[in-house]
Amino acid sequence: MNGPSITGISLNIATTNEASVATFARSGASYVRFIAKGIAPAIYVSLAQALQDAGKAVRKDFELMIDLPGERPRMGMQFEEFTVYQGMTVLLVDEAASTDALHSSMRVPTVGLLDHRELLRQGDRMLISDGATELRVLEILPTGILAEATRPEALLSPNRSMLLPDTDVRYQALSERDLAMVDAVAASPFRDGKIAVSMVESAEPINRLRQMLPNAVIAAKIETRLGVVNRAEIIDAADYVMLARGDLSLSIGTDLVPAALDQIIERAQERGRDVILATGIFDGVRLQGSPTIADLTDLWYYWRRGIRNFLISGGRPDQHGRQSLQELETALSDFRFAMDNVSEGHRSNRPL
Repeated sequence: MNGPSITGISLNIATTNEASVATFARSGASYVRFIAKGIAPAIYVSLAQALQDAGKAVRKDFELMIDLPGERPRMGMQFEEFTVYQGMTVLLVDEAASTDALHSSMRVPTVGLLDHRELLRQGDRMLISDGATELRVLEILPTGILAEATRPEALLSPNRSMLLPDTDVRYQALSERDLAMVDAVAASPFRDGKIAVSMVESAEPINRLRQMLPNAVIAAKIETRLGVVNRAEIIDAADYVMLARGDLSLSIGTDLVPAALDQIIERAQERGRDVILATGIFDGVRLQGSPTIADLTDLWYYWRRGIRNFLISGGRPDQHGRQSLQELETALSDFRFAMDNVSEGHRSNRPL
């Protein structure tokens, strides 16, 4: 817990290539979390190998973490991103059942949402893009779900996950797509590497994955209300626990997130499990060129709690990833001497 800090960055198929990974490795990243979403297993494993090789060419200790996204409702792929405004209504339909003749800006394809239509009620929220976009159910129709946008202005984007916090939907940590990916990983050098599981709500998916990949190092992402309730059995089954605060806040509410994280950290440290903190400092870097005071205070608190593994997540790594990694490295390095520097009246070298 008191060793040197480790930093990583989250990437997906749209935001990475070998050159970018090499750049991130030079900027301080010791690993990337490569999200296995929207890509065939064989292609994913091949690309993961190329990305890891690019990182290792820069630093020998570089690693790639396989990330299994789990199964939850999501926006479909067969539409162009567009802006919705407060009060605007859209009909959410099943992408597999849609036809070209029915395409329009008012009919938005989704995947898996209508499987849960019996659990949805009028007024229920549907949160998209980490909560940046919110739709509320107006009516359940035979052809789909009529929903209203509640934010002054927001984007509806293809292939973004949807959370349904007002329902009792159970999210699937190991979907059929994930299991197909695990089969491909089992036949690759990554079978003994690090692998993260999303939407973990019990020890069952961790135990199942361990049977398939007995030598893998497994990180459980606790990001739902039920995951927090079952944190003890999840942490006991996993090797790592990842604090995914964005999705967790959508599930339990922002005001409860700090207390939930404290409970997860306490259990993890009691059981000797390392904790990965997913932190988004992209916005501060994007808006003002450096982390905000809130970003740094947040990092300081968890660093003082003994966390040494920090993962940059969210945002646009292709635009701000390099600088965000450098800023994170600078902050974590400064933390080691911060108490003495403050006591002695020193001033930070960070530019104002």
